[in-house]
Amino acid sequence: MIRDTNPSELLIYKVLLVLVVIVNGLGLFNIIFTGDSALYATISKTIVTSGNYLDLYVGGEDWLDKPHFPFWICALSMELFGLNSFAYKLPSFIFFLMALWYTYKLGKELYSLRVGWVAMIIFGSALHIMISNNDVRAEAILMGVIMGGVYHMWKCSLSNSVIHFLLAAVFSACAIMTKGIFVLIIVYSAVLGDLLIRNPKALLSWKWPLLVLATGVFTLPELYALYHQFDVHPEKVVFERTGVSGVRFFLWDSQFGRFFNTGPITGKGDPLFFLHTFLWAFAPWAFLAIIPLFYTVRNLLGWRKDREYVTFFGFIIMFLVFSISGFQLPHYTNILFPFVAILTGRYLENLFSNSNVNPGLKMYAIILSVLFIIAVLGIQFLFAPGKWGVLVVLLLVFVGVFLALKIQSGRFQLLQPFIGLVLAILLVGGYVNTVFYPRLLSSYQAGYSAAQYYNSLETTAPVIALEEDWLLTFYMDGEVYYDIEKGKNEGYKELFIYGSDQTIHRLDKERKRINEVKTFPYFHITKINGKFLNTRTRAEVLKQKKLYKLEGE
Repeated sequence: MIRDTNPSELLIYKVLLVLVVIVNGLGLFNIIFTGDSALYATISKTIVTSGNYLDLYVGGEDWLDKPHFPFWICALSMELFGLNSFAYKLPSFIFFLMALWYTYKLGKELYSLRVGWVAMIIFGSALHIMISNNDVRAEAILMGVIMGGVYHMWKCSLSNSVIHFLLAAVFSACAIMTKGIFVLIIVYSAVLGDLLIRNPKALLSWKWPLLVLATGVFTLPELYALYHQFDVHPEKVVFERTGVSGVRFFLWDSQFGRFFNTGPITGKGDPLFFLHTFLWAFAPWAFLAIIPLFYTVRNLLGWRKDREYVTFFGFIIMFLVFSISGFQLPHYTNILFPFVAILTGRYLENLFSNSNVNPGLKMYAIILSVLFIIAVLGIQFLFAPGKWGVLVVLLLVFVGVFLALKIQSGRFQLLQPFIGLVLAILLVGGYVNTVFYPRLLSSYQAGYSAAQYYNSLETTAPVIALEEDWLLTFYMDGEVYYDIEKGKNEGYKELFIYGSDQTIHRLDKERKRINEVKTFPYFHITKINGKFLNTRTRAEVLKQKKLYKLEGE
């Protein structure tokens, strides 16, 4: 029976945490994903090459969608480390580590040292967290600043500390400047929801309106940047109309407009989308998390004031908001994982305190571990990336670590199901980061392949892209134009054309001067299906993009 943490148990947690950090960090060295990741990287690159940190541009056009903070810090990283994948991904990884740290701090202070460690490991080993540290968007940065904001606001609710007050305001402002004012729902619902149940009188404190005011002050850089780019230039055409206010879009259209599906950017929603997304994205912990969530609801209905509700309200309110909104993407759930990881950690601590291993937990761990290993072997067999040696090494390493921890744990047999689950999911993450994604990203993203080929030609001729491909723009050393006439009128003796056979017809009149240079296989890798995964049927679904040379007059 484990009554408290001790050096041997802490050593186990430390080893697991090191493995969690390493596996997530392996994504730093992979190629950027197509789609939003490549778009955000391109915007950050444009900031560096132009030296303009106030205005956001993409493809030579004004860009109004996401706030500035992620682009600012990624651009600063590129200033230090160059225009490459690592420099773009590094800030997100640092903020992921920040989210780990604050998950530990909150779990430790709400419950115990063990809960802090276990919650940190659970959060860092969730399947979609490891995927997202490859497919870098704004969520990793958002996780760090949200958890910082919640922790310091919670500490502020316990005292009149100026430091916690200022840090809560700064982190909240950074969260707003990362994703918009809707993220305050998470920060405020977590802390104020807890106070509503346990200490309602504290809601009347002067601190909360003052905190809102201070947060607004720290958000002024974002408002000024938007005002500078759009509000003082009503003649700019944005969303196919003039007179667009960047400040209004930031404060209303980008948030409430999306939620009510009335803004310039709309979407379609499924009320059950985030429920089934959570079940796989938070694997292997999702089904375990349902149990403490149920217990917390029961405590809430009983108005139990001797329980904490920071983690529950931090998770459930935004989960419901996401579910009824018009915009639904799997990575949205990532910012909620730290809260539910703490609740799951608390539940597991209770199981660790029993006299015997919980048979249900043991069976759950065995079944999922076997399924993860089968999944890795199945993908390896079907996808055939040609790296069986790496897979064997990974299997040996994780089996070796498991045996070492089993020996080390000695009388801590109660930890074995937890250890097995962590190592099994890290095996999946390690395989994805070192075998699957490197092959996938380098072989089937035509924009990256075309950029690498172009760079090898040592030419200064620009490329006219007939369709958006931000990987091409980010990785290519030369100039990329998305406006055909602008590219042709720059006076170059030769030009390159990039596109598919379906788009090249736009240059029909000049076909006599177009020569095909190289063809690149392409597949939308964020939407992998069975036919693509299977090496025998992959050719049936692969598309092609081509690089042409357009000779001058």
